[in-house]
Amino acid sequence: TLPEAQNHGEELYYKIIMNYPQVHVELLAGTRATKIDVLSRMQNCDMVYYIGHTEYCDDERGQSSWLLKDDRLTSQDFENIHTPPGLVFANSCDSGREGSWEGTDKHLISKKGVAGGFIMAGVTNYIGALWPIPAESSVVFANSFFDAVLTGTPVGQSLRLARLGASDRFGKGNPIWASYVLYGNPSHIHV
Repeated sequence: TLPEAQNHGEELYYKIIMNYPQVHVELLAGTRATKIDVLSRMQNCDMVYYIGHTEYCDDERGQSSWLLKDDRLTSQDFENIHTPPGLVFANSCDSGREGSWEGTDKHLISKKGVAGGFIMAGVTNYIGALWPIPAESSVVFANSFFDAVLTGTPVGQSLRLARLGASDRFGKGNPIWASYVLYGNPSHIHV
């Protein structure tokens, strides 16, 4: 649920402040998470962690979006970011889902998902879920991922550790361990 998600975001925010003072973090939640504010703060930052709802639009290019309290951020909005974050972790249903890519060898465009907007903007790493995910296990997964990545573990290895931890904790019957996809360079270190 969204209140659980906001609580998780706040807990992660305070955990980072207390344990990783070298990492600059900002928390935008609720009414503070306006379209203009989120897009402007995304410029030149190292990491973005989004918790909320992603709406995958199968019909119209560039319209898949992150839902905010009173607005939405579309994949087209993300594609227009001039200096994208290094790492984006979108912890929401369908946030890693992509449609087909069209074009030529020299110029491809994403037709569908939010991930494609960030990829076209030049983000180094994007992590998102391929299908609907349960709130509780997605929080556990994200905590495991950030525990690893914030200590200098490469993003691919951090994702692997989070998958193993989720599989051990929830069992193979809960596919949270398999739901996240990484677009980008798995050997990149973000701290």
